[in-house]
Amino acid sequence: MGDVGLVGRAFMQSGKQPELPLFGSGLDPAYRYLYVKPNDGVAAIFVLSFEKRIPQGLLEGWYSADGVYVSTLDGRLSAVHGYSVGWTQSSWQWQGGGRLVRTRDVSTNHLYGVVDIVESNVSTVQLAPVTLTGWLSRSSVPLSLLTWQVDRHRSSPVSQSLPDAWLAFGWHRGLYSMVASHQCLEPDFCFHLARWPLDQINSLPP
Repeated sequence: MGDVGLVGRAFMQSGKQPELPLFGSGLDPAYRYLYVKPNDGVAAIFVLSFEKRIPQGLLEGWYSADGVYVSTLDGRLSAVHGYSVGWTQSSWQWQGGGRLVRTRDVSTNHLYGVVDIVESNVSTVQLAPVTLTGWLSRSSVPLSLLTWQVDRHRSSPVSQSLPDAWLAFGWHRGLYSMVASHQCLEPDFCFHLARWPLDQINSLPP
């Protein structure tokens, strides 16, 4: 079943979050990994399936051992398959003023062409959600040394508006990128995401 399948089975049997695998306990350091935890759900480790540089940034696709899929653009959610809420696909473009525009299809409501205008602003760890900074404090780097951003969304239709997304940027195993975030697919369905393992997060290049 692989790492993610074993995590899911242990959760179903015990009702508790089992210990997640590390390089010394089952993960192959030849690959990159992403920690994915939906609110009130079990956390799992996804493996990088592909990466591609596009004009808007670094597009990455992540799979769990049991076929759940998450894609991200510079750490921002782009598509999600396999959860009770999903986005089937997204496309990205830049708008004037440096704003990023995401166009997504929402499988949950059978909506197509939902548009999010994403405006990013530099912030501080002191303003970030406690739900994000609380578990991220287990990383070895002081959180104040990471670069923090808040993404605000203007969505069309307005009924598909999303809460603010919080992202922390830093270094992880030689790559500068989003290293942790709190993002939502719907107002009441959100994720914690992070490069894994957490102890590899750093504020400075190697």
